[in-house]
Amino acid sequence: MNKSYNYIFVDESGDPGKLFKINSGGKRVATGASLYYILSAVCINSRQLFLLENMVMEIKNKFGYKKEIKSTDVSLSLYKALLNIINKLDIKFIIVSLIRKSIKGNLRRLVEKTIMFLMNIIW
Repeated sequence: MNKSYNYIFVDESGDPGKLFKINSGGKRVATGASLYYILSAVCINSRQLFLLENMVMEIKNKFGYKKEIKSTDVSLSLYKALLNIINKLDIKFIIVSLIRKSIKGNLRRLVEKTIMFLMNIIW
């Protein structure tokens, strides 16, 4: 009997740097850091992982795409093909969007706590 494992892949998007700095005149100036910090978790079992890997490789080959998949540089047709794979395999996603200006205290600590919270929800 084959053993099946469950996996959680967590990724983040956003700049954890300070939103503002104080200029020489004492005024707050935006630093360009992102206003949102987004955590995404993909929950998948061994079977889904194997199927997903094979299906993604087939799609990448079909589109002649050799690089790591980044949302900023894939075509709409490739994007749709990848979404179809996710729908076929019934993969669970959890996405948390943190509004940076509402966060008081240490962002890193909040992110770590949020990841632990996500893991408790999923499993």
